[in-house]
Amino acid sequence: MLNNINTESFHFVGEIPVWMGNFGVGWNPSVDFPSRERLYETFRVVPDPDAPMLAVAFLAEVEVPPTPASWKGHLEKALESLTREQGGKLLSPLESADRSPECSAVLVDLTPAYPIARALAETFFPVPVRVAAAWGEIDLRDAEMDPLDAPAFEAAAELLYRVRKEDRLLLVQGESPGLDSVLNAMILLLHRDMREWTERQCEIVRHYRKERRQEGVARELGVSQQAVSGSLVSAGWPALLEAETALTDALSRSSRRP
Repeated sequence: MLNNINTESFHFVGEIPVWMGNFGVGWNPSVDFPSRERLYETFRVVPDPDAPMLAVAFLAEVEVPPTPASWKGHLEKALESLTREQGGKLLSPLESADRSPECSAVLVDLTPAYPIARALAETFFPVPVRVAAAWGEIDLRDAEMDPLDAPAFEAAAELLYRVRKEDRLLLVQGESPGLDSVLNAMILLLHRDMREWTERQCEIVRHYRKERRQEGVARELGVSQQAVSGSLVSAGWPALLEAETALTDALSRSSRRP
């Protein structure tokens, strides 16, 4: 059994091995998981049961008008969908605040930070969305401790302040400041292009990401296939897709679980 285990799929919360699988984070009590000591013995890793967990603190906010609170249902629906899509990359689900258009989560690493930020930006376009993601210490083992007080969330809050001040979509902070600068520059360029879209272009790009067939998007939106093609071209597709794929790959390398 141990020879087939990918250690990247396990994280410990207390003595419980938490599995980051394709269908979310959790554990199955009917499965005979190897113990912490057995995993460490097999894979030659020195255990440190008192060490805090290293993960990514994720914070986001949507700028909405002060009148009616219709944003809440819209945001919650978007977060539920994103939690399902990104389940295996989340240590805690995307959850909205009670009285403000904000949300938080704990990510396994930085890989899903841009896809989530981009999806929120496209969902609420042209309303500004601001996001921050920071790699660092987060302790989920202490039930009395608010995870938002963890060092990683403090770093994310500082990044979010910069995002507001500099009118960005997303800032990330991993383990390499040099790589962070490159990643944030790429995100800035992608966001600059997105801000030039019309609402129609954004709607077509959003549908095309899911459908991946121009005819299907045209049928769903009640427009011609030529109109869909023209909007995708003017929005910068497929160069947009190529840049986003490269960015997501680079994000996956910017923070590694120990």
